[in-house]
Amino acid sequence: GYIRRDLSVIDIGSWISDNTIVWSRYLSGAAKVIAIDPSHDNITYGQELAKINKISNIQAKKLAPTWSIKKNKLYFIIFHNISF
Repeated sequence: GYIRRDLSVIDIGSWISDNTIVWSRYLSGAAKVIAIDPSHDNITYGQELAKINKISNIQAKKLAPTWSIKKNKLYFIIFHNISF
C-alpha cells in the first residue's frame, strides 16, 4: 500500500468517518487517524462509530480548514490554534 502502517494519517474533511474507520484499522502501533471536519454532527457520528467498533486510535477535531490562491498556486490547510 501507499500508507505506512506506522505513521499517522490526517483525514481532512472526514465527513461521517467512513474512511477514517478503515484507515484506523489499517494502522498499527502508536499511529492514529486525525479526523478533521467542520461539522459537529459529522464529528459526533464518527466518534459514535469508533465507539461501537471499539476503535481508540482516532482523534477527532472540529475545524474548518482555510485556503487561498496566490500567483496561481493553491495554498491549502492553514489551521489556527491547533495541536496534535
